[in-house]
Amino acid sequence: MKIKTLSCIIALSLPIFSVNASVIPYNGKFVNGDGTISRPTKNEMLVEQNTAKGIIDWTSFNIGKGYSVKFKQPDSNSVTLNRVTGSALTNIVGNLTSNGKVFLVNPNGIMLRSGANINVGGLVATTKQINNNDFINDKLLFSSGTNENKQVVNQANIKTSKGGFVVLASDRVMNAGRITTPSGKTVLASAEKIVLQLDSSGLKNIAIDGEVANAFVSNSSFISATNGQVYLTALGKDMLMNTVINNNGIIEASGFSDINPNISVNGGDSGKVSLSGQLIANNPTGNGGVVNINGQHIALEDFSSIDVSGKGNGGVVNIGSKKTSTLDMKPTSAIFASSVTSGNGGNVKLSAKDKITLEGAIEAKGGSEFGNGGNVIISNSGNLTNLSTINVQASNGQDGNIVTTETIM
Repeated sequence: MKIKTLSCIIALSLPIFSVNASVIPYNGKFVNGDGTISRPTKNEMLVEQNTAKGIIDWTSFNIGKGYSVKFKQPDSNSVTLNRVTGSALTNIVGNLTSNGKVFLVNPNGIMLRSGANINVGGLVATTKQINNNDFINDKLLFSSGTNENKQVVNQANIKTSKGGFVVLASDRVMNAGRITTPSGKTVLASAEKIVLQLDSSGLKNIAIDGEVANAFVSNSSFISATNGQVYLTALGKDMLMNTVINNNGIIEASGFSDINPNISVNGGDSGKVSLSGQLIANNPTGNGGVVNINGQHIALEDFSSIDVSGKGNGGVVNIGSKKTSTLDMKPTSAIFASSVTSGNGGNVKLSAKDKITLEGAIEAKGGSEFGNGGNVIISNSGNLTNLSTINVQASNGQDGNIVTTETIM
């Protein structure tokens, strides 16, 4: 599949500034916790934190090409909150590394550019604000300040250690790079408030709430959370038919264990969710995963695919809800929820109150060795056009069910 890019759009939408204006974080000071900031070489900065938590205020936080910043923390559970107090957005082109977790807060915007490499235990990059006392007391509430319509853009290569997390949160969030969080979580969020809960295993829970004007989340490249979870959420205010979530890249959360992978795409109650790429939550060794998609208007564009197939049972695909107005599945789109070898076919639920148009292919077949076919449920109280090819057969079991109901589920 050819992955489209938003590079040109991103470049035009960002403020013009000099990359050479600052090539290393400037004027940093620990305002909570204990640590030192040094320059071992001209092109390197070392932040050594001696406490489990630390807060550093910076006038600016940039990393130029050929420059690197390393956070050395007590252990992998340690967290450093970096807050930019100046007026410039953050521009990272070089390398950022840490054995623990790095939070970067800049209300002016954050740009992680092509060529940058970020390798950390966990990363939060956001234009939302957090209170220092809340941070110290494990209340990780990030909320909008006075700066609206700011954005976090990733074109870099971001990778975490096993069980790590990446959270990109702003009014507008765009990924055109590579994000890899093995057995962890990747979150792209556009909303008023984001609340994180951490424990020794990483990001335990996340709550996203509150609408923002011009909300937008996009992935035009690659997100991988093998044995993990990926969340794309955009809660827009009065978006009408404007797109709030656009995925024309690849999102992969395949399982290779008993852990069921999970992908969630939530466009809220206003705007359009457009999916023209791939959502992969399959499991070659166990049961298929779960894909949940919600929004006011949902479109599975041509050549898009959702795969929750499994060697055991097929997985679950839920598209739409009682608040979804329209659901459109284009002719060359596909949903795969079958058992490959030994299990039952999965469950596919499609819901919209006003109009559903199905023209693609849906499979929820039983396993080749044994297992029954799965279930496809179409819930619509308005206008339904079903030209799709639906296969719930089982070669060594009972065929599954195709159910059409006017009760929105």
